[in-house]
Amino acid sequence: MKRIYLSVFVIIFSCNSTQNLDEELIDLCKAGRYNDLYEKMASLKESSTKAKYYEFRVFLDREVIAGYTEKVITVEEHIQSKENKSMYSLDEYKLYLITDSTDKIQAYRLVEPRLEKGVDGNWEKFEDILSKSDQLYPKEMQEDFNRLYGVNFDYNYLFQYEIYFGESCGQDGNPPEYRYYLEKAIVEKDTATINKWLFSPVAEKQLYAIEGILRLGNEGHSFDSATHSIIKEVSRKEGYAQTCAGCEYGDQQEIRKLVEIIKKRILQEL
Repeated sequence: MKRIYLSVFVIIFSCNSTQNLDEELIDLCKAGRYNDLYEKMASLKESSTKAKYYEFRVFLDREVIAGYTEKVITVEEHIQSKENKSMYSLDEYKLYLITDSTDKIQAYRLVEPRLEKGVDGNWEKFEDILSKSDQLYPKEMQEDFNRLYGVNFDYNYLFQYEIYFGESCGQDGNPPEYRYYLEKAIVEKDTATINKWLFSPVAEKQLYAIEGILRLGNEGHSFDSATHSIIKEVSRKEGYAQTCAGCEYGDQQEIRKLVEIIKKRILQEL
């Protein structure tokens, strides 16, 4: 496997296991206990050395539907070069998990991200699958989603963490992608698009949909009881959504609190 070398100065934690990191992650996922996986990562911090350390970040942690949570975690292993002590190799892995209400891992996929230069000279992101569970997602989760939302569950909507809810992002204050789409949908009274977002499992799209529905409601447009029922379901969702506000890009805030913020702001506009 190709290694990438970079200078680092912050030591997080290290591993004393004789297993390769990817093998250890696979074993923990197959064991099916998310708490054990998380606690293992935390315990590695205590055995930190300059020769080897790890970093991990939870990019996504939220309910798809009551009782089932999607998680995306990146794990990095840094090993100090023997020739140059200021240089470290980097092995990076990404975990996609579906856990149930008892934190049991119901489905997983472990991948190794890589960059590859395309024919146009631009670098493209790829993910090589190292291991995955037999099922993409629990059948019960799909059935519960179909029953509640009244639409067929689409696996491709899972694990989306590059959509941001907010009004402006970055130093230039440009609106995030779906803010632009929302404003366009409101101007055009495009309720079909807004409803499609609401009836998807993607929290950020649901938040934009709730804002759009409430703003159109202020303009006299009415929505059926099913729409308002789903808004109530979203307002009870556990977990976090990706947000941006000015220079604070990629911040995570509780979905429930964001729904309340939206409702309060729209009411003030009346």
